[in-house]
Amino acid sequence: MKNKYENFCNYLKNSGKQTLTLTVEDIEKINNDYLPTSAKTYPAFWSNYRQLWLEAGYDIRNILKNGKEITFYRVAQPAENAENIKSPDCEETKCAYCDKTIPQHSIFCPFCGEKQINKCPFCEEPLQNEFKFCPNCGKSREQMKEKNAQNSESAATE
Repeated sequence: MKNKYENFCNYLKNSGKQTLTLTVEDIEKINNDYLPTSAKTYPAFWSNYRQLWLEAGYDIRNILKNGKEITFYRVAQPAENAENIKSPDCEETKCAYCDKTIPQHSIFCPFCGEKQINKCPFCEEPLQNEFKFCPNCGKSREQMKEKNAQNSESAATE
């Protein structure tokens, strides 16, 4: 099955350059397809596909530098099993639900699909993904998830 970024991955594999700094628009042209809006606004989008870039022989840094550019730099050789390679610019955390390692600023976990909650919906306390309970009000992640679902439903009916 062809992955949706195959054209771009092939471009990376065949470029031969040490570094490539490209805009999202450049990548859309190379890939011959539009990228989702999140590719233009969330650095985590690029980190979520890091395995593909590593398999093409590149890693990423300066994600969305100046609000529009991504720098790819050549690694020693394309990685077959790249899960354990860490990027110097990619802070990581654990998903609050499945406990897998994800890019720190992910909105959704690329493994379980759960939205990452970074603020308690009950008391507005900032949360770290590792927290299973709010340190301020003691509500659990499941209670927060239910509250967010209720808030979304009531906002949709207004």
